[in-house]
Amino acid sequence: MKVFHKHAKNYKVLVQAIKQTKPLLRTIAGPVPFLFDEKTLENELNFTLDLGWGPIDLLGEIPGVVSYEDLMKNAI
Repeated sequence: MKVFHKHAKNYKVLVQAIKQTKPLLRTIAGPVPFLFDEKTLENELNFTLDLGWGPIDLLGEIPGVVSYEDLMKNAI
């Protein structure tokens, strides 16, 4: 699992990898288009996306999880 820390270079790489799939934001009302760029990633924490070939969640914060290390201790 690759962990992306808040850093401009990481945002750029992530956007380059995902933007070509024309991601849609998954919402209760259904998928909606939105601007997926470095600034959007920097200003928000969590994204639930539909990439056309499948869903992906980009989670910058998970309630109850203090750190990545704590999460990995209980991972299966």
